[in-house]
Amino acid sequence: MSRRKAKKGTDEVKLAVDLVVIQCDMPTEMEKDVSMIIGTAFADSANNKFEKDIAKGCKLGLDNKYPKTAWHCIVGSHFAACHTASTHHTLFATVNKDTKVLVFKTLD
Repeated sequence: MSRRKAKKGTDEVKLAVDLVVIQCDMPTEMEKDVSMIIGTAFADSANNKFEKDIAKGCKLGLDNKYPKTAWHCIVGSHFAACHTASTHHTLFATVNKDTKVLVFKTLD
């Protein structure tokens, strides 16, 4: 098993993928939950063969964990993004050293 690199002295979370958080403004508990959801979507390679399927798995996991909110997930090697998100609800990470993931909750 690989690991998620923790930031700001937080505990490391064991994942089946190597997830490195580049930027995050979420509370620590939410960051851990979102990292687990992302790791699960990537690890479920039988159902998630394409980046769009991984993004869908992340979004559905977030929607189930945090109901009545609007989450978005972008997965890919090369993309640019400009978005408006709720404060303390954005995470940008690298998974397995070459795939980037942007997760954010839109304004209510």
